[in-house]
Amino acid sequence: MPIHGVASRRPLLLALLVTLAAYFLRLPLAGQSLWYDEMFTWHFYVRYGPLWISGLGAPPPSEPGIPRYLPNNHILYSLLAWASTAISGMTEQTFRLPSVLAGALFGAALAWPLLHC
Repeated sequence: MPIHGVASRRPLLLALLVTLAAYFLRLPLAGQSLWYDEMFTWHFYVRYGPLWISGLGAPPPSEPGIPRYLPNNHILYSLLAWASTAISGMTEQTFRLPSVLAGALFGAALAWPLLHC
């Protein structure tokens, strides 16, 4: 017989609470000034778009000596940051939005076992 009521929803509510807490704890820090590695990623990769980020495009004409492969180009993050800044404009918050959302999803992943107790 299935359990109905508050007791059956408690793990789901706890998972939602952990996810929201993870999101809102990261949100105030998203507005801080960019760090050097973030500025480097923006300047050399994100602002030139997905072809350059993924290594498929030619170097931008304004930067012929730009390094293509450096450890700071995290391709998935750079692509998500490009999409976020292309939609909402370049701000600290929009540049860091992929990280903030990933942190919230990590909170959900931590809470996932609670749903299957």
